[in-house]
Amino acid sequence: MHAIDELIKMLYAVNPQEIQNEGIRLAREVEHIAVFILPPDSGAWENCAKILAERDDKTLKPYLIDIFEWLMDMTYPGAFIIYDRLLRYEKNQHFFWCVEMCTKYAKVINEYPWYHNMISLIGGKDEWDKL
Repeated sequence: MHAIDELIKMLYAVNPQEIQNEGIRLAREVEHIAVFILPPDSGAWENCAKILAERDDKTLKPYLIDIFEWLMDMTYPGAFIIYDRLLRYEKNQHFFWCVEMCTKYAKVINEYPWYHNMISLIGGKDEWDKL
C-alpha cells in the first residue's frame, strides 16, 4: 500500500510537472484502478482523471458507478476529463443501467446537478420534476 500512497502523492497538482508526469507514467502499470477514483486528497484528482481516461471501456466497466460520482460536481478537479471520457464510452446495456441507478440516487439525495450531468451523458431529456 505504501507504494500506491507514494504514487498518488506524485500526482498532486502542486508538484513539478516532471513528477506529475512520472506519476502518470507509473500509474499506467497499476492494474487495479480503484485507487485512482476520487482518492481522499483532491490534489491528485486531475491527474487521476487523466489516468482513468486512458483506460478502455472493459477496464472501466466494474467501476463505472464510482466513476460517475465524479460528475456530482463539475468543479471537481478532473470532472471534465471524466465527462469527456464517458461520452466516448460504448453506450451499452450496462452503461445505461449505471446511468439509471445514478440518476435515481441523485433524485433521492436531491442532487440535481449530478442528475443533470448524468442525463446529458446520454443526450436524454431532463425530467427531474417528473421523477
